[in-house]
Amino acid sequence: MKEGKTEGTGNQRNWLKRVAEQSWEPELLISGLAIYATSQLPDILKSGLEYYTFNLQSGVGFFDEALPLTIYGSFTTALEFLNFAFILHFVIRAFWVGLIGLNSVFDKGIQYEKLEYSNFYKNEVKKRIGNSEDFLIAVDRVASVIFSIAFAVVLMLISISFMYFVFFMLINVMKVFLSESAYEIYSNILYITLLVVILSVALLSLILNMKKFRENEKIARFHFRLTWGMSFVIFPFILKPIQYLLLTYMSNMPLKKYIVYMGVFFVFFFAMMLRTSLTEADDRFFDARDYYTTLSTSGNFVPEQYESELIEGIMISEPVISSPVIQRGEFMSLFIPYSKLLDSKLEGYCRIGEPADSLFRFEKRDILNSEYLSCANSFFTLLVNEMDTLETDLLFTEHRKTEQPGYQSFLHIDDRFVAGKNILHIKRASVDKADAHRDSIGRPLIFESEIPLWVKD
Repeated sequence: MKEGKTEGTGNQRNWLKRVAEQSWEPELLISGLAIYATSQLPDILKSGLEYYTFNLQSGVGFFDEALPLTIYGSFTTALEFLNFAFILHFVIRAFWVGLIGLNSVFDKGIQYEKLEYSNFYKNEVKKRIGNSEDFLIAVDRVASVIFSIAFAVVLMLISISFMYFVFFMLINVMKVFLSESAYEIYSNILYITLLVVILSVALLSLILNMKKFRENEKIARFHFRLTWGMSFVIFPFILKPIQYLLLTYMSNMPLKKYIVYMGVFFVFFFAMMLRTSLTEADDRFFDARDYYTTLSTSGNFVPEQYESELIEGIMISEPVISSPVIQRGEFMSLFIPYSKLLDSKLEGYCRIGEPADSLFRFEKRDILNSEYLSCANSFFTLLVNEMDTLETDLLFTEHRKTEQPGYQSFLHIDDRFVAGKNILHIKRASVDKADAHRDSIGRPLIFESEIPLWVKD
């Protein structure tokens, strides 16, 4: 019985070895498909972030604004890393296939004795490169390691996405049921609790894994249950594959080397994530040029503020006018997008009562629409060059390109506009502390637009 079992195990190992030797074919196919997929997904993620910002974001706190940007930055960075890893794997594996073909033509590989170099030079080269079989095996191993690391990142990304989703739902679903003050208390408690639990488990795990504790059976049992349970929370559906990959790396290289590699990877990853998040937030720590700045709303030409310059498929996040150059005497189109955040601001600004119950439904709707437009017209203020106030005369509309809801108005280019450059200011009433607060360079934290335009006679 034992011999049969041993023989079966040997057959399985031989089968596994044969499969591993032929794995380069599906690896190339998978890498090609993964390169295409990872190059397309960032645009989908960006569209999702834009949809959330416009249709779902109702505040400007950490959980409403910074957390979604962090999530977007982490996933985009992971996809960039995956794209690079799969491209690198594809190149190395293709190089390996080329070496196989070369070896079939020159089956002796490098014939060091025929090289016109000194014996010392030939011996050193042979020591570093080896024969053709050793070199092929080394290249094959590098390709396989990169491929496995890429899939480890894929599995981690799936698990982190699930964890982010659960946390995001815990935050945003409760917002519907709790008052503003109760929600603030709830979100702070949740955030602090999660932070304390994560730090406590990490610190406790490090302490329990110290040599003087890990030999104790009771402590070892508690340590295993703690770390395995926490790992299951982080990787709920793919714990075993993740553990297999990580433990394989950990057990086949020195611990210090493993820690250094993981540390470098995470520092590099978070640096890329910070760059991606700040780029999407349209923010920077500094300008690289002495006499050029994008750190202020004034003095900047933003193409996205003009209908004629809009790119198809991009959502509008701030007011837009028809064109940067307008003929005097004509009417200029103005569109103000209506986001969920604006919805909450108008709700705090306006006090609109319910129409009388005796009225018909269409009569109630007409009265409410009139009240809503009156509220919006008083909420927004349009100024030319900080001097003349323009009539708003807003109407409900959907943008013809993006199908976003918003307000439409047409402004007459009259004598209040000077010939040449003008600045159209779209300001709004202050509703809460966030509206009045400014950042270090004086920009409002919520939108307040300045649109330059040029008037020709």
